[in-house]
Amino acid sequence: MARMPKAAALLLAALGSCAAEHESSLVFGETMGTTWQLTLPVDADGAEAFSVVQAELDLVEELMSPWRPESDLSRFARADVGVAVQVAPETLEVLELAREVWAASGGAFDPTVGALVEASGFGVAEEPAERAVREAAEDVIGLDLITVDSGERTLSKARVGLSLDLSAVAKGYAVDRAGAALVTSGFEDFLLEVGGEVLCRGESGDKGHWVVGVEAPNLLPASALTALRVKDMAVATSGDYRNKREVDGELRAHIFNAKTGEPIQSDLTSVTVVAHECATADAYATAAMAMGYEDAWELVLGTPGVEAVFVSRSHETGVLEQRWSEGARALKLR
Repeated sequence: MARMPKAAALLLAALGSCAAEHESSLVFGETMGTTWQLTLPVDADGAEAFSVVQAELDLVEELMSPWRPESDLSRFARADVGVAVQVAPETLEVLELAREVWAASGGAFDPTVGALVEASGFGVAEEPAERAVREAAEDVIGLDLITVDSGERTLSKARVGLSLDLSAVAKGYAVDRAGAALVTSGFEDFLLEVGGEVLCRGESGDKGHWVVGVEAPNLLPASALTALRVKDMAVATSGDYRNKREVDGELRAHIFNAKTGEPIQSDLTSVTVVAHECATADAYATAAMAMGYEDAWELVLGTPGVEAVFVSRSHETGVLEQRWSEGARALKLR
């Protein structure tokens, strides 16, 4: 697979607290067109941990990559209208979470926006298609155009050209699966980071928490704008500044509001979400960016177990401002 890009900005590299004082070992790998990193106690079995993590990440990529011709999503994209396509239970699980966030966001977050993302040059094709093709892609957006039969584990579409892009949930879901597999295999203390999505379990040194940095938008080289103290939680960030294309003479971000069919245009430049599951953090971070500032803030405040840091940028002055939910502020590194 060439890549499975998520509509998200990358978190700054996650760091164990007091890394200079407490020895740790690092395990690295590749997946979904990006890299993953696992931080473990120095005496942990890194080779076993590598095998455990890679197996789970490979499974999710095999099932949900739109670039693999025999993945569930690719077979669904090729299917005719009304034809039931059987998919794996893991794919249904991710789709169900996507449906929950779709409903919570009022349809601004929608995994059927994939055809428009592709036509706009953010998918396999790296150049935007003609305007007519992009306009046609807007007509096949709508999660309510997919019929799910949970008993038979099938999906069917109601409109030609409709496809699914679960990348805003699948990577976080893969992180959760890999984390659960590590715990089952006896690993208690670790930090797993996959392409910017972070899951922390157990303790890092004697302080008992891990430190996760939130990247400052648009600064190169990458640097931390702020940082969170995290234990047994997941962190994901979505932003408008990593992946852009020129379309019709305008520089556009890769995140689309599915209700309007347009790329986001907002002072909001990144959203970092903290939740118990990485899939939840992943999905809500993207949904918040798609919705726009005030609607997204209401979504965060109204969703139990979801905390967030919003970073906005004044287009007039370029000044970055932060807004913290109460639970996120409690995690802020002093």
